[in-house]
Amino acid sequence: ALTSVISHDESCCWIAATESCASIDAMDSLVELVGCPNVAVSFDFRCGEFLTQGPTYDEWCEGVREADIKKAVILDVAAVGTGHGPVTIPLCLRLSGDLSGLKIFSGGGIRHLDDVEQLLRAGCDAALMATALYPASAKK
Repeated sequence: ALTSVISHDESCCWIAATESCASIDAMDSLVELVGCPNVAVSFDFRCGEFLTQGPTYDEWCEGVREADIKKAVILDVAAVGTGHGPVTIPLCLRLSGDLSGLKIFSGGGIRHLDDVEQLLRAGCDAALMATALYPASAKK
């Protein structure tokens, strides 16, 4: 069923999430299936703790390097929708140092443009924003 929706168009991006992939082999299988330019790895955290089904943060970094993946998402799931500000800044700084040349997207807790600018200064290429875009009445 998956093969019927697979696109090799680079505007389509498939995400291998560390919190749900049983192994780095799952990421490698996705790369083989859809092509490397179409894959990003989501480095998932909860309250700053790395979420994984087994492989460590360093093993994921090595897998991303070996697969030549060029896109990553950094997300602290505890911050999503909170409006408490971008708690992923230290994680973005770390990942941009560990994997140079990686295009990094991050979000969770973003309130306004200043938060986006902080993420960009921390090495992100783009910010993920959702809840902050809803009208105030929709957040209640």
